[in-house]
Amino acid sequence: MHILIHGQETYLSLARAKDVALQKKGDSDIEIITLDADSSDPKEIITHLSSNNLFQEKAIYILKRLYRNKEKEGIIEELIKNADKRISDFIIWEDQKINKTTKYFKFFGKNIELFEKGDKREVSSWASKRLEQIGIQHTPSALKELVSRCNYDAERVAHVIEKLDLSEENVLTDKLIDELVSNTLEIYAWDLTDALNRRDSQNAVTIFENLLNQQIDPNLVLAMLGNNMKNIAQVHLLQKQGATSAEIAKLAGIHPFIVSKIGSIARDMKWSDIQAIFKKLVSLDLTSKKGDIDLSLGITILLSRI
Repeated sequence: MHILIHGQETYLSLARAKDVALQKKGDSDIEIITLDADSSDPKEIITHLSSNNLFQEKAIYILKRLYRNKEKEGIIEELIKNADKRISDFIIWEDQKINKTTKYFKFFGKNIELFEKGDKREVSSWASKRLEQIGIQHTPSALKELVSRCNYDAERVAHVIEKLDLSEENVLTDKLIDELVSNTLEIYAWDLTDALNRRDSQNAVTIFENLLNQQIDPNLVLAMLGNNMKNIAQVHLLQKQGATSAEIAKLAGIHPFIVSKIGSIARDMKWSDIQAIFKKLVSLDLTSKKGDIDLSLGITILLSRI
């Protein structure tokens, strides 16, 4: 069987992929094999996808980010070829939404699960189930407050719930949420830059408005956006030179975690687009300092037009 699990809500979608693999494994001794298909040698992936022979054993594969592999067309052809003859199960996880019109998408038929970024119902439902699992009582209003304060980001909600699990509290209250979740620039920083990188203007503007409501200095936000593009530019150029993620982190002085987060964005982004956004940020900085435009308004306009 072949399953596609995709979408920009990567935390829940990857968790789902792992759950499906464990469900299929059950009590058997079948091995679960995970491959980073975006960076693995295509020949290695194709070997696992090839028609079964007498020497192959059944396994459950989780192929991550296959669609980002530079030689994806050949790999996808092999995925489709002789699919009904394979004894192993293949769970394909993509950290992006796959176009419905592609041969790749159509191949999976009804075996497709989509996880949209910021899906309020999906994140709330998952959070509620997780709270029940660790024995935390909660009202609908408390749950809504928790997920909204986390900007409906499943990974952030998960981190808060982890803190709850370590505490001795067994009831989720507004006071407890205040103690565990702080709406600060640090909390929202990654969400804002992530939205900018994904060209998700609606979410970017919403996050920025939340920062303004908390009296965050827009100059700090502008600096953060500029630093984000600087990192993307450096990673983009070093990737073109063939540098590995570890080499990029060392040469550019960027934390390895950040390199891994923006690696695919930098790879897919055109150099002309990177330059264009840089120019807009510099222009906004200059015009706001001259008093020709309100910085908050300028950032809102910039984010709405990405």
